[in-house]
Amino acid sequence: MSEALRYELAPLGIDVVLVEPGPFATNFFQNLQIPADAETAQAYEHVAAFGEGFSNQVKTMFEDDQAPTDPMIVVKIFEDLIIKMPEADRYGLLPV
Repeated sequence: MSEALRYELAPLGIDVVLVEPGPFATNFFQNLQIPADAETAQAYEHVAAFGEGFSNQVKTMFEDDQAPTDPMIVVKIFEDLIIKMPEADRYGLLPV
């Protein structure tokens, strides 16, 4: 999607750069709320079944003890990209 946006905005002199920060240790999964009533839970049962394997994989990445916790790392990268003209179309900040 960012590549299409890049091509559409290039004639206007607007650069589009994709920043992929990678996993950061957060409390996202601990704060995730599951529907309390059975009717709502049942309505989304297919979503839960589809995403269970993917969710477990993502959860493992985000609970990594080595994953950074300071969001200012990403803010600094954005700041640097705004100040200097980016050379690449995509930046991956952390190994996944």
